[in-house]
Amino acid sequence: MGKTLKRNLSYDGRNHLYYVSLYYDGEDGRRVRRTRTYPTMEQAEQVIAEYRRAQLLGGMSAPRDVFLEDWLRYWMDERTARKRRATVTRIF
Repeated sequence: MGKTLKRNLSYDGRNHLYYVSLYYDGEDGRRVRRTRTYPTMEQAEQVIAEYRRAQLLGGMSAPRDVFLEDWLRYWMDERTARKRRATVTRIF
């Protein structure tokens, strides 16, 4: 029997697998739920983190492919924003 650990992540103690359930856009425009299994919690959390990053880049639902250029632009924007927040914090 599975146990929900957090949003989109469950653990099956009998099979010793982590289940990640995420929603994607289907071929016909409908939302499709896909569930995948992973042997470690770290792998499962990495997939969820990548999905959330893709949501930030692509709108409401994750795109199928995220190109390196898009990911790097997101990463640089995040670094710049963190640096600005740190600078503002130090001033006050």
